[in-house]
Amino acid sequence: MYPVAWFGRTDLLAFFFPLAGATDAVDGWIARRYGLQTEFGSRFDSVADYGYYYSAPIWFWWLVPDVVRSWWPWIAVPVVLFLAGEVVKLVRGRVVVALHLYSSKIAGIGLVAYLTWILWGDPPRAVFLGLCVFLSLAAAEEMAVCLMRRPIHPNARSVFHVIRERPAR
Repeated sequence: MYPVAWFGRTDLLAFFFPLAGATDAVDGWIARRYGLQTEFGSRFDSVADYGYYYSAPIWFWWLVPDVVRSWWPWIAVPVVLFLAGEVVKLVRGRVVVALHLYSSKIAGIGLVAYLTWILWGDPPRAVFLGLCVFLSLAAAEEMAVCLMRRPIHPNARSVFHVIRERPAR
């Protein structure tokens, strides 16, 4: 999608960006549904998630720089929290893996939907601010799970599941 964004084809990005998000969601569901899960598939999914979600800000900087420039403080908070979570994963678990938390899935759907909406029109600022708050909370939950669970496992569902799984002392 880099060439599509580089050449300013918002029409094509508005088609391929949500399509890529949908295939990211569906492939995991199909693997679980039909018992086709593998360690390689889980790791490859994490690599694809990183490539997709960390590339999105670059594409949107190229396509809608005024939006990014005017909202940069709100964009910076969840980005910094997600990057801090990656540091926690590396330091605590010595892994780089995307966690498949419910909040992460909802945040991904929200991000894809909102960024697609930007390409098609002018969404309300309140929706954007709400998304930034939710993205920040999802990043904070991911850090909490990484701090609470060792080894860090990509298929944790939520911080509440991790608390329930912890043995009583």
